[in-house]
Amino acid sequence: MRILRLEAVNFRTVEQIEVNFQNYYTSICGKNNSGKSNLLRVIRNIFIDSEFAIFFGPGMRFAREIDIEKDFTNWKSKEKSEISICVEIEINSKFDSGLYKFIEEFILKNESSDKDENACLKISISWKYPERKNNVEIVYKGEKIEDSYQKDEIIRKIKSINCMIFHNSTSHGGFTYASSGRFDSIYEFLSDEDKAEISKKKDDLFKQMKSRLKKQQKEFATLLGRLEDKYEVSLSFAEPSFERSSINISLKE
Repeated sequence: MRILRLEAVNFRTVEQIEVNFQNYYTSICGKNNSGKSNLLRVIRNIFIDSEFAIFFGPGMRFAREIDIEKDFTNWKSKEKSEISICVEIEINSKFDSGLYKFIEEFILKNESSDKDENACLKISISWKYPERKNNVEIVYKGEKIEDSYQKDEIIRKIKSINCMIFHNSTSHGGFTYASSGRFDSIYEFLSDEDKAEISKKKDDLFKQMKSRLKKQQKEFATLLGRLEDKYEVSLSFAEPSFERSSINISLKE
């Protein structure tokens, strides 16, 4: 499976971008805050199930769905706003046989033996303000898939493939590994209302911690400012996550 094209509009610091990937290896370079990490966020949103992904180290902060309130480009008005991402994928009948056969035979019921070696799958997802739900459009071999169940199954299949490994060379957290394996956590036993309340409190706590860290960042920048070479200072930490917290059980007589 190979990404052919990636497009994002109004996503965080990316107002509009389109990237065409020519080969199996692509290097993305740019200055700080130019949007490199947000391109990774777009890719992760397509290929990784954020609800059941296991993240180690700094990559944990990427493990959530796109939210129109939090992720819309902050210097633009939210009125009639929309975030949209689009990815085109090349699926090979031999090397991606599981996904290829799943779409051809299970989704499209194509039992013909005369099939193309490569197939293009285009996935477009958009979020409109103030709605929280996303709108998904899938085109396979130039034909639009209309059935909602079929679209959900294709997305679910792609997110379960375990095809992504991310490594941030600027951090000390080692590899950021994504897996679709499921196991029970404390979140499995909470109601939707409790999850929403915990999520809001977690966001508030994260904002307070970031605010405190900015003070330390200024002091650190002042200290480094005495050096001959100038550096842009940025301090960060992993967003607290309770979704994967395990339950400890102890029995006493």
